[in-house]
Amino acid sequence: MKRIKLHGINGEGKYALVDDNLYDVLNQWSWGLSNFGYVVRTVHVNIPERHVAALFMHRTIAHLYGILTPDQKCDLDHRDRNPLNNQVANLRPARRSENIYNSVVRCDSLTGYKGVHRKKDNGRYYAKIKIGSKNASLGGYSDPIEAAYVWDQFAMVIHGEFACLNVL
Repeated sequence: MKRIKLHGINGEGKYALVDDNLYDVLNQWSWGLSNFGYVVRTVHVNIPERHVAALFMHRTIAHLYGILTPDQKCDLDHRDRNPLNNQVANLRPARRSENIYNSVVRCDSLTGYKGVHRKKDNGRYYAKIKIGSKNASLGGYSDPIEAAYVWDQFAMVIHGEFACLNVL
């Protein structure tokens, strides 16, 4: 593994991780960090009303290695949820829903756990999980950790390798 230094305001002091054999190919360009935390570079294009386009490092690598073909319209997931880790083994194609399954608990969560919310009227913690386009209730609990544990058990079955479990 080698590190590529990132530039720009967002990239100051940060590095992208890449496989040794990709270092020379990727390091020929100047890479920065997008507002969403992904490694990106800009290129000039001849498209009306658009003079620059963003090229993401993880998508560039995926096309080079055949993880994605240029015509595929799916997401690309970082297995370890670190957008700076662009090693080939850390990248996998994913549907949008799978990519969302592999996300950590939201920073505005009131309980601190994925899939768990608290009802104000009775003070109980409820676990629910999305199955396809439907929400499934997993029951109510007096303890948020118990509700999170139940959610984790269902997430492992339903989300499989994309399940990002709660830290209990």
